[in-house]
Amino acid sequence: MKPALMSRSLTQDGASSSGAAGREKTRKVSASTPGQRPDARRIADADAVPVGRVSHYFPGAGAALVTLDAALSVGDIIHVRGHTTDLIQRLDRIERHGRGIADAEAGQEVGIAVSERVRVGDRVFKVAL
Repeated sequence: MKPALMSRSLTQDGASSSGAAGREKTRKVSASTPGQRPDARRIADADAVPVGRVSHYFPGAGAALVTLDAALSVGDIIHVRGHTTDLIQRLDRIERHGRGIADAEAGQEVGIAVSERVRVGDRVFKVAL
């Protein structure tokens, strides 16, 4: 016979109002709790334009291969988002066929240097600040 699941709620002092003794007490806090400052990433996303997807990541070089759906230039601020990825950075270098370029057009596959690990399928957005 399976044990019955017991619901419990926490009071202000963290004490459990019901539940089995000895269990760890946890409390969830909403991200939209009044009094918290808005997340800078959410503000940046308001003006984000999708520009492509990550098609490969090179961990040794700290670079990503991106298939572009829109134009991208050196100096643009990008936001790479995925299931476990959330990276905002300025583009310092764009490469195509091993050579640095200043601008990339839609339909091209380009390499960009990234400061954190990104994953295949992550979306790339251009952020207008």
